[in-house]
Amino acid sequence: MQKIINWFYHKLAKNKLIAKKREDIAIFEILSSYITEMILGGNESRREELADLQRKIEEFKNFINFLKKV
Repeated sequence: MQKIINWFYHKLAKNKLIAKKREDIAIFEILSSYITEMILGGNESRREELADLQRKIEEFKNFINFLKKV
């Protein structure tokens, strides 16, 4: 019985974590679009911030793939 309970909570925690990371990716993609628009408007100082957001998006996607394998 304990194995079933542990499996259930493991699955629940994993699904919540995947959902949260997907939400974070969506937020970062919206921010990325906004910053891209600002850069195209002439604000070149935001390029580093855009690169950071793109790295976070890629990291979160890799993390989701890892969670799906576990």
